[in-house]
Amino acid sequence: MIAQQNFGLDWNDLRSRVKRQWGLLTEADLNEAGQNIQKLIGIVQLRTGRARDEVEHFLKGAVSDASSGLGQAAAAFRDYSSQASEALQRGYESAEEQVKREPMKATLLAIGAGLLIGVALGGLFRRS
Repeated sequence: MIAQQNFGLDWNDLRSRVKRQWGLLTEADLNEAGQNIQKLIGIVQLRTGRARDEVEHFLKGAVSDASSGLGQAAAAFRDYSSQASEALQRGYESAEEQVKREPMKATLLAIGAGLLIGVALGGLFRRS
């Protein structure tokens, strides 16, 4: 028997998976179940004639698929964030080296950038 708390899956996602699996179900059927997994199983059994074990097996598989998808997404996010962190670190180190090699040029560049930003912001505030 499936317990309600075993479903960490978004209910709407689960409903759409059930609807794809058993096209005989209507929105009214799914709405009748609310967010009660036991009612959903009963409605699927009633409308499709499927055995309870078969319905539960499908639902467990749907949740398992979604969970593994979330795990894969989390792993991809960790990989991308690690790559971004490494790229930022390389950029920082490159900028640091440039400042050490040519401190006067870096200082003048920073002053120029600051002046441009100040003029742009000053123009914006004068218009307000």
